[in-house]
Amino acid sequence: MRGQRAACIVCLGLALVAPASSLAATGAPDPAVTLVQQGAEAYKAGRYVAAAELFVSAFELSKAPIQLRNAAKAFGKAEQWPQAQATWQRYAALPDLSPAERAEAQAELSALKQRKVAQQAQAQAQQAQAQAQAARQDAARAEQQAAQAERLAAASMRPAQASSSPVVAYALVGTGAAAVLTSAVLFFHANARLNNLDADLAMTNGAGQIDGISRDDAQSELSGVQAERTASAVLLAVGAASAVAGTALWMLAADDAPPVAASLAPLQGGGYAGLSLKF
Repeated sequence: MRGQRAACIVCLGLALVAPASSLAATGAPDPAVTLVQQGAEAYKAGRYVAAAELFVSAFELSKAPIQLRNAAKAFGKAEQWPQAQATWQRYAALPDLSPAERAEAQAELSALKQRKVAQQAQAQAQQAQAQAQAARQDAARAEQQAAQAERLAAASMRPAQASSSPVVAYALVGTGAAAVLTSAVLFFHANARLNNLDADLAMTNGAGQIDGISRDDAQSELSGVQAERTASAVLLAVGAASAVAGTALWMLAADDAPPVAASLAPLQGGGYAGLSLKF
């Protein structure tokens, strides 16, 4: 069987230089001989697609299976996988093939199928990695926007009135701190999910397919990460602005408050001291 397969592998070269007498023995007309010679020249020159088309034309005239096999090999050499697959299928369907020739055709078709599956898996992995990179970029932009919002809030802060209640300032600071803490929790949780997703995407089987996570689950996980990153950025901006506003309000209220003076003075009735507060 291995000897027959080796003979089939080298028969391409034999067919390319076959003399006209050998083709005439199979009943091939002279135009088929010309097409085979032209195909051989194109193949040697590296013009594999043109060679394959010439071999197919030679097969249409001569009905010699070897020319269809030559065409399939030439298409494969040109990496024209759909045409190569179609030509191998046509070759395998010929009724007068030997068992070794038919086995070779089936092996070539199986290899083409595995190549297609591997290419699809690689494309899916690249798409998932591109989506993960886009999610990281979106998160970075959200962080920049949050920092910019914090700077704008601090720059545009108007002086609060001196009569503002300190309770409002404390509430703003507390609310801001809570928002910033929640933002940090969401941010680290989103990072953990993204790292887990990267690990799942890196898990592939022997065929190169991702088996750590399905495509739909990966897209759903990316959407969840983006949502958490966005919410984290919004909470960070709101919390920072609230904390800055509360701090500024508290400081302004403390600076603008009138001083309080206390003094002891004797009462008019004599003998007693009174506490006097001056605002």
